[in-house]
Amino acid sequence: MKEGWFYRNLYGDVFTYILKKPLYAGAMVVLDGIFLAVWLYLQRFIAVVMPQNAGQSGMLSSIGIFLLIALDFFILVFLYSLFKYCILHFMRRMDKSVGLKFDKLMHFYGINLALIAIFTAFYLSVGGFLQSGLRTEFVRTAAMIIAVPYLLFSYTWLNIAHSLFAKSWGTSKVLRNSFSFMFRKIPSYRSVYFFSAAVLLALATIYYLAGIGLGKFGWDAGAFVRFFAVFSSIVLYCLMALNRIGFYLSVKKVH
Repeated sequence: MKEGWFYRNLYGDVFTYILKKPLYAGAMVVLDGIFLAVWLYLQRFIAVVMPQNAGQSGMLSSIGIFLLIALDFFILVFLYSLFKYCILHFMRRMDKSVGLKFDKLMHFYGINLALIAIFTAFYLSVGGFLQSGLRTEFVRTAAMIIAVPYLLFSYTWLNIAHSLFAKSWGTSKVLRNSFSFMFRKIPSYRSVYFFSAAVLLALATIYYLAGIGLGKFGWDAGAFVRFFAVFSSIVLYCLMALNRIGFYLSVKKVH
């Protein structure tokens, strides 16, 4: 990788990595798109099957509804694991030529289920504490304050766990090692958040300046909102895709 302030601090290594093997980077984007389409189709199917009112609920027992929701959850996590497994494979192929084998897929699925269980248990524990230990009018404010570090914690641990899995293509001690890495190796991945903060700040600045333009030049507010919703969604997706590689390179440099 090249040296210098830009390459050390502003994701130059990530862009170099992508430009080295653009076809693999494109394949990851395609996989993300296919997963989104499959997810939308699955949710539409569940919406059709799920009873919409009390009259329809008689057709399905409470146990049946619970099983349907549980099935939807496990299928969704499996599909996410399958597509992410393939994406991690393409990230590895940017470094070396390796074949795609699915012998570790169910182990990777188990890692994702374990992470979701941990995140959910933590969320429920904190929520229960807030509701029992604070007055009602303060619960929402406290929840909003805690939500930011909680989401950062979950997002960071998930990406580091996946990066460690991709680096070794193994499941041994991934959860424990990724949890340790998250706290002990912060300098190795802090550029992920510096870059993300810069992108989000730029996005907020564009929105603010465009808002000034709406009043000054009489632009169509409705059209702007629709355009900015699409534009910001694309920017946020690109940011997450870059961060995915950023976490992987951070883990790869240390291990």
